[in-house]
Amino acid sequence: MSGTAALGRDAELAEVDEFLIRVRAASYALAVEGEPGIGKTTLWSETLRRARKAGMLVLSCRPAAAEAKLSFSGLSDMFASVGDEPLGRLPEPQRNALEVALLRVAPGGPALDPRLVGTAVLSLVRMLSATGGVILAVDDAQWLDAPTSSVLAFAARRLDSEPVGVVCASRPHLDGLGVLGSLERERVAHLRLGPLATEPLRALIGERVTRPLPLPVLTRIAEASGGNPFHALEVARLLPEGDGADGVQLPVPEDVRSVAQSRVGALPGATRAALLRAAVLAAPEIRFVDADALAPAEEVGLVRVDPRGRIEFSHPLFAAAIYSSASATQRRDAHRSVAAELVDAEERARHLALGSVRPDRAVAAELDAAAELACSRGAPDAAADLLARQAELFGERRAGPSLLDGVQVLARHVLDEGHLE
Repeated sequence: MSGTAALGRDAELAEVDEFLIRVRAASYALAVEGEPGIGKTTLWSETLRRARKAGMLVLSCRPAAAEAKLSFSGLSDMFASVGDEPLGRLPEPQRNALEVALLRVAPGGPALDPRLVGTAVLSLVRMLSATGGVILAVDDAQWLDAPTSSVLAFAARRLDSEPVGVVCASRPHLDGLGVLGSLERERVAHLRLGPLATEPLRALIGERVTRPLPLPVLTRIAEASGGNPFHALEVARLLPEGDGADGVQLPVPEDVRSVAQSRVGALPGATRAALLRAAVLAAPEIRFVDADALAPAEEVGLVRVDPRGRIEFSHPLFAAAIYSSASATQRRDAHRSVAAELVDAEERARHLALGSVRPDRAVAAELDAAAELACSRGAPDAAADLLARQAELFGERRAGPSLLDGVQVLARHVLDEGHLE
């Protein structure tokens, strides 16, 4: 966060600096909370930048709605940069459990106990923190998959004097849920983002919107947006070209998602179809979409394609707007279409289920296999969800008794809304 992006957040940045100082002495957590579009990701990213500058190891993930039900999707992203050598120093049962959970090795033998995965994460984080501070960071924590949330909560509760910080950005009113829900209150600092003041908001619009806007128009946008940076920027971008902007009626819908839908709706149909494929995928890549059709969305800044070919929405609200504005038939078609190209059994099965409207034995078999895989990786809650989807399609669960028994046995260890004990 630099330049105009930091204006108006001096008090919040001071709290971030205080958090990083406290982490040096003992485990501590920071909850960044606020309404959609208020600037949580910007502040979260700046927290990580300052942590890296201070010499801390940052392990982070940014889950999306499409990943919320995938086993250990967040954990895999968070520990992607941790090589095999640190994992090799774990006790063999822990190393094996973590490698299976992260899909670094294929599952084998009996289903993993979720507590073993949690213990492995705790041991690994302690080991990594022995040479310096570690930050575990989750953006849009409301979309973190339940297995990841459970093992991170398991580890966070058992950290004490270790220099480990946990940073979660999420929507408000989620107290008691997720990674930070079971931590003692004195171990969590809550940073609730409010509206941005008029002057920094005007400066932000002036920096991000390429065409000049008269000062009266900037002031009207700042006031009408209620201090929400995302809302203000999108309203400014929707204003008509030319000198008539000063007297035009501002396009201010009821909420920021409506603003996002307005921009998405102006795109060609082929571009919206390409964006829908990207929106339904947990890890969208350019190989899954028509690059030429996606280009107009890149040009207007809705998405970017990184050097690895991964597609990133400039804000999660755009992905939500794409999905919510599509018809039920378009959504089902998109889910079935991407399922045909996916290798991961669990993600493929979920897309097949979401693309189905009537019982299908082939889809049922895929859900069975995916639930068994989730169970073998120590994610019984994900397995149970897959079986629930199967029940929705067939009116009853068709999984074999051994699989159902395995899910039930492992689920006994998942207490307090997914936290392990």
